[in-house]
Amino acid sequence: MDDDPDSEVNSVPTGYRNPPAGARFRKGQSGNPAGRPKGSRNRPPPTQGERLRSLMLEEAYRPIKVSEDGEEITMPMAQAVFRSLAEAAAKGEARAQAMFLKIVGTSEEEAAAIEQMLDDAREETARAPIEIRIIDAVDGRPAGTSKAAYPYGGPQQKDK
Repeated sequence: MDDDPDSEVNSVPTGYRNPPAGARFRKGQSGNPAGRPKGSRNRPPPTQGERLRSLMLEEAYRPIKVSEDGEEITMPMAQAVFRSLAEAAAKGEARAQAMFLKIVGTSEEEAAAIEQMLDDAREETARAPIEIRIIDAVDGRPAGTSKAAYPYGGPQQKDK
């Protein structure tokens, strides 16, 4: 009987930090069977700088209404600020002119560097023939190969 003070269940104390025997963890069974989601250990929490950067970008591209020549137009905040900087530079403000020229020069240098990288990549792919492998969708075996030589207008070669 449960009222018997000599029984095993009643001999184990229950209370603070001593749960009843039926509510305790079973041997060999995890306390968290679902476990931690995959990848959660490797993903660091966002840093303060990342949060600020995302807030700044969100604010920079927030649409605002600007009055231009008597009519209202909607544009991103960054574009409106750049327009006002350009207008101040055109009016002769020295600081605005220096900042405007610096921004435009940096943008042109970055654009030229990106264009150079794209040209280099185009030249590299134009020189090297591309090999295409066709794989059967049913059994996954190669169905054949085809060489598309010089896809960007280089010398043409025919398959032999």
